[in-house]
Amino acid sequence: MIKKRLLFKLIGIILIAVIAAACTPKKTEPDAAGISENVNDPIILAHWAFSLIMQLEGRDDKDPAVAAELTAIEERIRTFSEPNQQIYYAELERLYIGDVTDIDESADVDIPHFAALWVNGTMQPLSNDRSVAHSVYVSGSDVYAAGRVLTGWRDGPMGLVPVYSAALWINGVQNIIGAENSEVLSVYVSGSNIYSAGYQTRNGITVATLWIGTEASQILSNQESKANFVSVDENSREVYAAGYEKAAGKNDAIIWIDGVKQNLTDGNYQGEAVSVFVSNGDVYVLGSMAEFHPGDGYGFFEVTVWKNGLVQEGVKRDFYPGASSIFVSDGNVYVAGYDYDMHGGSDDGGRLWVNGTPQKFTGQPLSVFVSGSDVYMAGHISNDQHIEVAALWKNGIAQNLTDGTRNAKAQSVFVYGGNVYAAGYR
Repeated sequence: MIKKRLLFKLIGIILIAVIAAACTPKKTEPDAAGISENVNDPIILAHWAFSLIMQLEGRDDKDPAVAAELTAIEERIRTFSEPNQQIYYAELERLYIGDVTDIDESADVDIPHFAALWVNGTMQPLSNDRSVAHSVYVSGSDVYAAGRVLTGWRDGPMGLVPVYSAALWINGVQNIIGAENSEVLSVYVSGSNIYSAGYQTRNGITVATLWIGTEASQILSNQESKANFVSVDENSREVYAAGYEKAAGKNDAIIWIDGVKQNLTDGNYQGEAVSVFVSNGDVYVLGSMAEFHPGDGYGFFEVTVWKNGLVQEGVKRDFYPGASSIFVSDGNVYVAGYDYDMHGGSDDGGRLWVNGTPQKFTGQPLSVFVSGSDVYMAGHISNDQHIEVAALWKNGIAQNLTDGTRNAKAQSVFVYGGNVYAAGYR
């Protein structure tokens, strides 16, 4: 009797589950013809809208097909609750401008990032506006941080889109040094000169830019380009900016020397330079490159170090390695980065290459600095909730800089006078 009751109860539960499943609207992604009526997830819809807008970019916005698809998205957004609308627009913003806004789906709110400076592990806020700090440099008693800050909003295809401008913080005081849609990615101080490398937008494209101080700027290229890092030879006073320039359908790794362009990759390769370091008159440039096949894409990227313009070391394998920062000390070359196992194995993770030999770390180092016998790295580590925690490593031992309740990253590290400085966002 008991067994029959259990059996009937089990059958009843199954029937209820089947009926509930049949009556519950399925959450499906939009098909190529338009927006599925069952898509009620703002994150899914934001990704679809972003993909659609990218596909339609350059087409006539008066095209009936374009207008119809965009109108369909707008109508769907109007059916969302206010919190879900906020999630949608915040996610779309993140897709447009990079990792600046997190979405806390459990709270249904949009959480902006704020530029931060850590000194010996203690956080100092740099801005109360949406912002990111990419680089830190210390000279004497002055601390410089550089990045971008929110300076306004503009109308976009799906609503308001934030506008960011290049920013330089000197001892915590914010200076807007770029026009709308500009950003500083690296800062270096030599004597009384402050050099900031990054990009600004001109005629609808990003162009590599070098700022001197808080006023003057130098356009390094009229092609689509970026300057990712800046350094100075303290003996010759030559200024080096590393980045890329787009030409003939591919990106070329570039080093600008006092504003004069030097290609690091030729027509057979595409690549990008991300960091530069000058040591005893030798110029080390870090980046990546891959064989380029017109009409057929490119091969695997490999981490590459150029010394005085010549390729020195690569890490080419069945992974997708990415390098972020280079430092040279006592003839040893340190490269911080990441290795991603394309075959789904367990060999992905943070790396510190010392003279080409990798050391593995949990997390993703973004910057490396050597002081005496100590090696410091700044970056982030993902916790069990998949939230990025800003982190600082000293000789391989990690220190969390944030509490893991929201995404944060330390993107640059600098050691001076026994103090350890890190810049990023919280």
